[in-house]
Amino acid sequence: MKNIIFALLFLSFFNMYSQNDVHTLHQNNATIYNPAATGLFNKQFFSLSNFYSPQSLFHYNTITSVYDYKLTKMNSGLGLSYSYADAEFLKNHSMNLNYSYQVRLKNERYLSFGVSAGLSHLAYDYNEININPSVIPYIKRSGNMFDMNMGIMYKTPKMYLGIASTTVLQTKSEYLEIKHRRDYNMFASYNIGLNSNFEIVPSVIMQSDFMNYTEYNLSVSSIYKKKFIGGLSYSNDNTFGLMLGFDLKEKYSFGYALNHRNYIGIKTSHEFTFAIRLK
Repeated sequence: MKNIIFALLFLSFFNMYSQNDVHTLHQNNATIYNPAATGLFNKQFFSLSNFYSPQSLFHYNTITSVYDYKLTKMNSGLGLSYSYADAEFLKNHSMNLNYSYQVRLKNERYLSFGVSAGLSHLAYDYNEININPSVIPYIKRSGNMFDMNMGIMYKTPKMYLGIASTTVLQTKSEYLEIKHRRDYNMFASYNIGLNSNFEIVPSVIMQSDFMNYTEYNLSVSSIYKKKFIGGLSYSNDNTFGLMLGFDLKEKYSFGYALNHRNYIGIKTSHEFTFAIRLK
């Protein structure tokens, strides 16, 4: 029975690796989804995020790190992003160099164009699970793939909107029977100031290849005195999330999300994020 389940899920794990995960706390990983966000929001920015689903049929764990630097005199941003994903027998490392060119408009508005290029290393280890290799095609254990992302963003003091395409080149591995799938994403957020103490921030992120899948996440956060953050989220795979966060001196931020989803093999997941912002 386990062999049958494995065979059915094998391709779905490949799809998981050919796209960026739509996480509840996606704001601190904006550069991963859209390189136009590089250096757009802060002089310097660093984030470290973790998504962990311990109750999966096959456990799923991701780690993402982003560093952005704003090149003010060049109207540009430059940065690095790294992500690691571990789904029991599949492991993926990705590293990207990100660049954006920012056009400053009136009233602190910006139009940013971004591009990134990077390398992914995908590897399997069948020894980690008790499975009969005959249920899947023979493929080698690891391979590298180069690809690029492109995007555009519009930002004002209260909102931002970004549209991007990831894995644009749709690279196919020379050693693995895997091809990157070109994905498209959109994310937006708007800050509503209720009074001097309270803010409401609705946001949305959507990702699709316009053929086989579409994912979206809707969230609403409330911010009290620019320090305490709480919110709720919903995704179209019937995932409900509770978000909590704390912001210290508008420089250090800590976030946590508890997600409960109705998905095969995955029920509860946790997200953690830490960020440093230098204005």
